[in-house]
Amino acid sequence: MKYTRILAIAAAGSLCLASLPARAGDDCPSAVKQTVEKTFPGSSVKKCEIEKHDGKDMYEVKLRTKEGATTRMNLDPAGLVLLTQQYVAVEGVPPVVMKSYRTKYPDYKVVKTEKWTYPDGKVTYRMTYAPKEGATATKKTVVYSNDGTFMEETEYNADDDDMD
Repeated sequence: MKYTRILAIAAAGSLCLASLPARAGDDCPSAVKQTVEKTFPGSSVKKCEIEKHDGKDMYEVKLRTKEGATTRMNLDPAGLVLLTQQYVAVEGVPPVVMKSYRTKYPDYKVVKTEKWTYPDGKVTYRMTYAPKEGATATKKTVVYSNDGTFMEETEYNADDDDMD
């Protein structure tokens, strides 16, 4: 009788544990986890999801670096980094990029800045801007190369704000 009660308690406990949500990085293949840890040592994975992009599997990993930066990485199943997007403070944007931005958009304020790093080492900066006080125009995003060259301007996409 004593053993039956112990087994029942143990079985109930394991059922409870099995119903708990998996930790964020548990769905990632080991190659993806290793690349994230190598790229951002000490980071904390918040989410790891498999997605299809152009018919190929890709993992989107959202993490917080040990310095506190919110980052999103896209990796293939073998752990190859396809894109890294990181929120940066305006002060972290190269001065040449900010000078180009302020020349083209003097009457707008920056509301969000991101640094995008590609596998070939290319870096772009994306600044989402809005009118200064009083105006009602919509937000837009402008992209500059690392050397301050204007690349494109797009409509702001609120779906890109899901990194938090």
